[in-house]
Parts: sequence; structure tokens; C-alpha cells
Amino acid sequence: MLLPSLLKIWPRDRGAQDGDFIWILDEDYNLVIAPIMQRRGQKLVEVKHGDLAPGKTFFGENGIAGPYRGLARLGGEFNLAGNRNGSEWIMHAKSGYTAYRVPVAQAASYYDVQIQAGRNETDIAKNFQRCVYREIYRVREALVRLFCFMRRHGVKVSLGEFRQCDIRSSAGGLPDLQQCTVKDPGNASICSYQSTEDDQVTTMHIIDWYAPGQDRCKLSVADYGALLKNVEMDLMRLVEGDFLKPSIVQKQIRSLRKHSCLFSKEFTDQLHCNVHGCFGDGFTRKLKEVEQMLVTDLQEANRLWSLASTAWKDCKDGEPTMTGLEASS
Repeated sequence: MLLPSLLKIWPRDRGAQDGDFIWILDEDYNLVIAPIMQRRGQKLVEVKHGDLAPGKTFFGENGIAGPYRGLARLGGEFNLAGNRNGSEWIMHAKSGYTAYRVPVAQAASYYDVQIQAGRNETDIAKNFQRCVYREIYRVREALVRLFCFMRRHGVKVSLGEFRQCDIRSSAGGLPDLQQCTVKDPGNASICSYQSTEDDQVTTMHIIDWYAPGQDRCKLSVADYGALLKNVEMDLMRLVEGDFLKPSIVQKQIRSLRKHSCLFSKEFTDQLHCNVHGCFGDGFTRKLKEVEQMLVTDLQEANRLWSLASTAWKDCKDGEPTMTGLEASS
């Protein structure tokens, strides 16, 4: 039995991550699993999805080792649930970069354009996420297919609950099932193992994490500007000594910085700036500077906010200044 055996293969001495495993389905359909924390001598070291599929490049060339996350079909976690004796698990894709997916051909095209422009490898990789628009990808159907894939390959696992969870309502990095919405499992119920009384079958709950950045963009430029204005008013309250917590404003800024509209070509085509700092100074990078400064220096955060506000005004009203790459992506 695959999942209970994981607890025998790896001792239960992983600290706060005890019972947490990452997995990938690689490009050859191998399911690769590892504990999130692995022991290196006397230290516990965190393992990332990129360690399970290293990339020589960030656009599809995998290797035995490499500085990038390599190509894989899906990635996520298995987490112990229930009484944590191995009979009940949660499967999800929260940490598997499913919210940031770019077609391999598009990534390779980006690389070729930048090499021809004379840029170096480090800068090209550093600016990848700032320059190339991600796809909005919901992982629900993919997790169902993986569940059925496991069943077809002899894994005795029965379907528990299928829930959709807001990523902001997690408890210790895991979903609070009581705060999640029950969803139709679709074909997963057909694949579920039909156990007998003598069987000790693992139960798997499938979780579709839902992040704000995975929404479709439904705002106009004016709507987004109004949200920025609301944050500005809360920031002023902080500066003037209001009892509002800086962390609240931080979350507001982070939400706007990662808003799906800023990754929508239809929305950003209406703007006249380098939105994410593609090989330059970008609007969202200025928002991040405010976000980081809020906890240490409110006056400096306020000054940085004025720069971010000016950048937004330029985005909204200025002349087109997008890089050639942003304009063509």
C-alpha cells in the first residue's frame, strides 16, 4: 500500500513537517514522492519540487541536476490527515506552482528573444516571471485524473471528500476542511477503490486550493484604481496613528500586487507602463517595496507609496512604454 508505506520508509522525525510529502508527476508519467524535510547529517533540509525534476534550463531541458525547476506534468503534496496513523490523507497542488504555468514553447521563445538581444542567462531567468504572462490554471480536473491514475496502477485508495478551499483560510499550511466547500468529485468517484470488510484501505481527500490570483479578471482599470485608493486611505490612517494593524494593509497590497488582472493581457493592454518590471522598473515592484517597508518604517512606506501611486498614474494615463517582449507576449 503506497501511502501507509511512506511512513515506514521515512521515520516520523520531521518536526513541523512530519507527515508531509511532496510529489510530482514527471514528463514520463512517473509519480515521484519525497518527504518535504530530509535529513542531511544532523540537519533537516527542505526539499522542493524542483529537486524531484531538476532543470538545466527553465524552458524544458531536464537533467540529473540543475538550477531550475524542470519540466513536469503536475506537482503537489500528500499530507497526513485525521488521526495521522496513515489511514487518511489529503492530496492537493498548493505548493506545486500550478498557479504559474507557462507553455514550454512560450518560455523557449522568450529565452531565444533575450539571447538574441544580448542579455545574459542570469538576467533572463530573473526576469522570466516579470516578462511572460502566466496562464490561469485550475487543478481540480488534473487531481481527479491523478487519483484515477493511482487507482489504475494498483494503489488501494478510496475517495474521501472533494473540497474547494480558499488558500487564505489554511491552518498551519493545511486546509481547514470545515471552511471549504464540498464539490462534485466527478469521475474520481468511479475510480475509488471498493473495499471489503477485511480491507484496510487508505482514504484520500482531494483539495482544490483556490487563490485570488486564479480568478478571471473582472475589473476595469478604474475599478483597480479605486482599490488602490482604498489602500492609500488605510495607509494614511496607519501613518496618523490609527490602531489599524500594518499586516492588514500588507495583505491588501499583496492582493493587489498579485491580482489576476495584472496578469491578464486584455487588462494590461490598456496600461502604458512596464507593469511587472520586465528588465526595468515596474509598478508591482514598487508595490512590493511598500509592502516590505510597512513593518519597519511607516514614514518610508508612505514615501514609497507616493512613488507607487505616481507609477500607477503613468500606467493609466501615460504614453505606451511596454517592452517589446511584453507587447508581443
